[in-house]
Amino acid sequence: MSAGMPGTGLFYMKNISKKDTGERHDTLNIFDSLKRLFLPSNEKAFIEAVKLLSSGQLNASYNKLRSIDGIPGKHFLTGFIELKRGDYDKAEESFQNALKHRRALTSRFEKFDISIQMGLPVTEEIMLYMDCSVIAVKLALVEIYQEKEQYEKAYSILIKMIKQGNDNIVVLLSFAELIALNFKGEKSRSSELIERTSDIENETMLHTALIYYRAKVLEDMKLYNAARSEYTRSFRRKKGRSDKLLLSIQYDRALLYEKLGNRNRFREELEKIYMKNPGYRDVEERLDIQ
Repeated sequence: MSAGMPGTGLFYMKNISKKDTGERHDTLNIFDSLKRLFLPSNEKAFIEAVKLLSSGQLNASYNKLRSIDGIPGKHFLTGFIELKRGDYDKAEESFQNALKHRRALTSRFEKFDISIQMGLPVTEEIMLYMDCSVIAVKLALVEIYQEKEQYEKAYSILIKMIKQGNDNIVVLLSFAELIALNFKGEKSRSSELIERTSDIENETMLHTALIYYRAKVLEDMKLYNAARSEYTRSFRRKKGRSDKLLLSIQYDRALLYEKLGNRNRFREELEKIYMKNPGYRDVEERLDIQ
């Protein structure tokens, strides 16, 4: 798994390695070698579809994948292509099919040592690139249900994953964003989030984003001093964090200072944002710049 900013692409493809030698090879050449092997027609078609995808031919790859039978991994790839197109109903169907065949979902990726990471915007500020897995499929469904404003379905998936022990930083971040943006004013869910993320340290950009959404939830609960503390903690580390994420943190903290009655600090923070990005949101208007 790797992280980046939204809009940086649908997928990221690693080189493919021969398991027996550990040697690195050019991706497209390996596909050509695989095609020369004695393989069933559906596996040859799958390899061709992945090759098309790796060369940016999304439509051709999609059409090839749709024609394949007997390879569950195709649903993972078609689902992400449909998600990128904004065809959420088809994407949901593809990912549900992937879950129906979860035991064999990664079989062809493993058989041919293919590592292709598909991009998922887990928050407005962060794009995650994930290998084919059940967790990736479930997180993609969470994104779809949020796009379709079916927030209870998204919540159901995430809370079940967390209770089953799949509470890694990606799942917790997705959960935090869902609660912060779509369950405002719901005390029980907000409290549950705060409790489940109480021991989070600011280790990576994903942790920074999680602390940021904790701050937003605390602010919604009118725990303003606690929220200020979390905004400040999330803003403390800059290295490896996206400018978009840091600006969001700084902006929301500035508005919180206004709620706290600290007009001087409110203006100071907005002026710092203005110096970095004069057109950011409504900063110019709030500063009353003529």
